[in-house]
Amino acid sequence: MSGDKRWIGNGVQDLVIIYGNLAEEKRVIGAVVEVNQPGVSSVKIPNKYGFRMVQNAQIDLKGVKVREEQLLPGADSYKRGVEDVIKHSRLIVIWNTVGACMGVYNLAFKHIKVLKKEGKVIPIKFFEKLGLIMG
Repeated sequence: MSGDKRWIGNGVQDLVIIYGNLAEEKRVIGAVVEVNQPGVSSVKIPNKYGFRMVQNAQIDLKGVKVREEQLLPGADSYKRGVEDVIKHSRLIVIWNTVGACMGVYNLAFKHIKVLKKEGKVIPIKFFEKLGLIMG
């Protein structure tokens, strides 16, 4: 296996899951690769963490020998491997982002209601900030 992967979550751990093309067979494989295996290098990307607060890394693979026992069963095509992982993980990220935006929006309007009940003037800067947040 040869190639590189940037922004891989948990890439500085002992094991990483890598999907790659077998060019000669025209298929994708998934494998559990040991970071200390010959031909594997893993470099932490400073100040960059993944969605679940995991350290991201740059992984470089140069002629890494993948043993049969390292292959992920059933991850023998793009459809049955990478696509399923991406499909589910990206939906979670999207819905969490939408939820965070809804939370900011609701909190801002609750704050406005409190200010109105107390008869306070709501400064225009508040609405400008809200507009920047909600973009």
